[in-house]
Amino acid sequence: MTSRRLEQQYLRLLNQVGVQPVEITLQELADKLNCTKRHMRTLLVQMQQAGWLKWQAEAGRGRRSYLQLLRNTHQLLIEKAEQLLDSGGFNEAIALLGEDKQLITPLLRAKLGYRIRDDYQALRIPYYRTMTNLYPGTALRRSELHLVRQTFNGLTRVNAENGEVTTDLAHKWRMLDPLHWRFYLRPAVQFHDGRELSSRDVVSSLTRSATLPLFSHFQKISSHGPLSVVIELNQPDPRLPLLLAHHSALILPENHATQPDFASHPVGTGPYRVAENDNWHLQMKSFDHYFGFRACWMRLRCLSSRIWRARPLTHLPCYQNS
Repeated sequence: MTSRRLEQQYLRLLNQVGVQPVEITLQELADKLNCTKRHMRTLLVQMQQAGWLKWQAEAGRGRRSYLQLLRNTHQLLIEKAEQLLDSGGFNEAIALLGEDKQLITPLLRAKLGYRIRDDYQALRIPYYRTMTNLYPGTALRRSELHLVRQTFNGLTRVNAENGEVTTDLAHKWRMLDPLHWRFYLRPAVQFHDGRELSSRDVVSSLTRSATLPLFSHFQKISSHGPLSVVIELNQPDPRLPLLLAHHSALILPENHATQPDFASHPVGTGPYRVAENDNWHLQMKSFDHYFGFRACWMRLRCLSSRIWRARPLTHLPCYQNS
């Protein structure tokens, strides 16, 4: 990406010369930008490499060279915004264009879809509204619920292929008696902020879930060491492992209630972490320290605006290889 200083020099030159072809000497150009001939020659080379102008130098005293500037102010602005979008600078591109939908819309539409390189895969999709609540245990719409399941894990999960309950944060469990179950946590599982999961997080999360009608038979959740939790029930529930795969039983950090903006910038243990979330877009990136299979897409961006005439999203393809 070109430097801001070079852009400023080009705009000064554009103001002095315009976009029509001209015959001019190197010294005259240097005088217009108040610099030396040597520095002017360097600027012309850099601007030509950026594709902003054509310069044909003519050798010999008194001979005039050919110069044509190829970008006006508007074209330079759009080009810079495209470069920012390509490099992931979404907020910077929006700020540069001043939230002018007439400029933003064509650019964003051109950037939709997926990009694949040898070491990088990204997906950009449009969406008709913002998604500022990704808080498990609250009222969630289908789109948010799908993203929440990519951000958090439960003790168990349902295998999408056969519908059977299987391990997730808990690598095994056993029923001690009809009213007591013990779950054993995977070691070294990390939250997106780098802190390791412990039984305290599970106790805190399931105690919160117990306030919901679906979990009203939870009598007590207690920690038995850093990687073991016992759930005491007030009535038998032989399908408890399946119940714990519900999205209202996802495991949150123990201190989630004190974290600012947790609803829009949640911290979980899932294959994706929320990198940015505002009125324009939601960006999720693959979590390098996820304990399961690595996510297929390294970056997912949902572009949210009323200018998109998209149907509500109920499924986002190929999040993880599991």
